[in-house]
Amino acid sequence: MTISLPVEYTAFCLLYQNVYHRYAAQRLRDVATARACVEGALGELVTIWPSVLSSARPSAVAWRVLCTWVNRAVGGGRGTPLPAPVADAVLLRDELHFPKAKIAAVMGLDEAAVTAHLRTAARMASGKP
Repeated sequence: MTISLPVEYTAFCLLYQNVYHRYAAQRLRDVATARACVEGALGELVTIWPSVLSSARPSAVAWRVLCTWVNRAVGGGRGTPLPAPVADAVLLRDELHFPKAKIAAVMGLDEAAVTAHLRTAARMASGKP
């Protein structure tokens, strides 16, 4: 039996799979577990692909699915007092060295939201409310 994947899904995977692996490996500190999480997340995405594509921000839906898989592998905790989107923006900037535009694209946000997340992290790090 031959399985045909939607061309849009295949293109999405080609665009984001490496980024997802790098993010998951950074969070999990284990390449094999990271690979399993990314494969699981992408496998889940293909089963809901029509609804992902019809959403306002498909990459945001995909990011939530990936984070669910990674958080489950971590045990639910992040080990940081930052809210998850803020911590993710910081990780993508500081550990993976992504510019704001790429962070926004990966997380399915606009650049203004990424800027707000990074400012929140800076405020929290300095102890300011």
